[in-house]
Amino acid sequence: MNHPLISEIEVVFGQIQRPSTIYVIPKSIREIAPDELMIQADFGNLSKEDMTYEQSSMMICDHVLISDQALLYFLPVLARNTFSSGALFSMLISRLKLVKQENLSCPQKLTLKKLIEELELREKLLDYED
Repeated sequence: MNHPLISEIEVVFGQIQRPSTIYVIPKSIREIAPDELMIQADFGNLSKEDMTYEQSSMMICDHVLISDQALLYFLPVLARNTFSSGALFSMLISRLKLVKQENLSCPQKLTLKKLIEELELREKLLDYED
């Protein structure tokens, strides 16, 4: 499935460079823990073109350990796989709402808002179907 919003996400977020550090260290912790090292090992050398569905699902599930820059770099793939699978909406929504928007351009902010709204709508539709 290629949702029309995916094309917009690819254009707006497609120029973000792959970050050298994928993980984020929680403020309450001062040193890198094994979880962060595993995240770096799993995603540190991965390009978004090579990301599999399983890897995108894993990144969404580990969303609290993923930096904003890494999340936005992989966002086209994460959004595409979330729309096509119909799963993990709430996890991706909750992480997208935590993105610090002060460093985003106006088109990025608008596209991020549209993505969150579309994911919330899809999640409600799935809840309604159940």
